[in-house]
Amino acid sequence: MVFFLVLSVGVVLVASAVLQFGGKRALSCWVLIPFPTIAVSFVIVALFRAPNLPKLVLDFQLTMLACFAAPLLLSVLAALRPNWKWLFWVAWLLNSLLYAFFVFAFVFMKGFS
Repeated sequence: MVFFLVLSVGVVLVASAVLQFGGKRALSCWVLIPFPTIAVSFVIVALFRAPNLPKLVLDFQLTMLACFAAPLLLSVLAALRPNWKWLFWVAWLLNSLLYAFFVFAFVFMKGFS
């Protein structure tokens, strides 16, 4: 199941780049938004499920929330300003880095489970 989720996010990232090159700038920007939204929602749900976290874990969760919110913010800004190609590519790069983090985490967890 996780494999198909990771694979589908990779396909969405490639599809958004293809749409950007194909001239459909607005659509390519909106395609980027669901992935960081899901990542931010997972972190928020994890924060609310365990209200009595130690300070170190809470600080790490808040740092992860900030790291996942940055691509979301840039993706929303790129969707609101589709004529700014540079903003799309910055958002796409941050989403790709987030995707690389998830792929690394999937491979790391899969190798030791």
